[in-house]
Amino acid sequence: MRVLTIYAHHNPRSFCHAVLERFTAGLRDAGHISEVVDLHAIGFDPVFHDRDGPDWIDDSVPDDVLEHMHVKRSLLEGARNPLRRLLVTRWIGKGDDREFVRKLHALGPPRDVAEQQAKVAQADALAFVAPVYFVGFPAIRKGWIERVFSLGFAFGMTAQAWRGNRPRLPAGSRVLNMPCRLASPPVPAIAVLISALVLFPAVYAADIYRWVDEEGRTHISDVVPPQHKKSARKIDPREFELSAEQVKEAQARAERDKARAALARQQRASAVAAGAPASGPAAAGSAPRPTVPAATDCATLRRLYRESQECFAPYRTATGTTKAEAFEKCTPVVDPELKCGPEKSN
Repeated sequence: MRVLTIYAHHNPRSFCHAVLERFTAGLRDAGHISEVVDLHAIGFDPVFHDRDGPDWIDDSVPDDVLEHMHVKRSLLEGARNPLRRLLVTRWIGKGDDREFVRKLHALGPPRDVAEQQAKVAQADALAFVAPVYFVGFPAIRKGWIERVFSLGFAFGMTAQAWRGNRPRLPAGSRVLNMPCRLASPPVPAIAVLISALVLFPAVYAADIYRWVDEEGRTHISDVVPPQHKKSARKIDPREFELSAEQVKEAQARAERDKARAALARQQRASAVAAGAPASGPAAAGSAPRPTVPAATDCATLRRLYRESQECFAPYRTATGTTKAEAFEKCTPVVDPELKCGPEKSN
């Protein structure tokens, strides 16, 4: 499966970036094809501009709605100087509004949007890694969705939708959203969920179905194609609710992790006060784990990365987490692909 991950964090040393590295490494280990779009690294512009306009109108608009849109007049009013207005007037020509809409839509999206849409079209699944800011995601990620998921690409509009009813959404899309945050955020994750339920009750109330298509792909959506309605199974949200025992176990694990982190901070503070090098979270008296020098060549780095993965493998649980004692015996090594690029096959 080809997975496209949209990453939205400015700091390559952030917790979000660590999540990204672990997630993409897991994809590769599982045999999937992984591609990452780092929105800050490519300088993606999240702001709408005039050039985005043609991507948001097409020939599906009904005549009565088109009549009230005054597309030509709006385009002329958007011209900010006499010269530009003259050029726009010549480009518009004397055709009717319907002909003009077709001409406008034929311009297509801006180049940066077209590049992103091509990546999305080639992917079997999308994943998002981004922090949570004020009960929402960073502006650069929000802008990516608003500019890339445009009319005719991510959704279609029926005549009823143009008049204010529900748009037609694509069925069977797979999206994984991973908000990354450290410790206790100012706004807990449950607040994000509650806000979503308050703002979008109709979406939450919709029935969700699961089915498998002719190519063996599993789809989860509220819209089922006619040929799969007999085989589609309605998903009960209660299947994913945690039991009281699971909640209690998670809380206990969080408390243990918090106590372990507090003990590690105390040990480092004591070591610094005594003039000794600060130790890591490993038990006192254990030898410090070696680190990989920044100047390490790519061949050595790839070898160390493979050895690191082999060392950590026995400590990985069925849920994908890593046992704490692994970090006392194994040396974490950053995926060399970030520095050296993909390894060339012989």
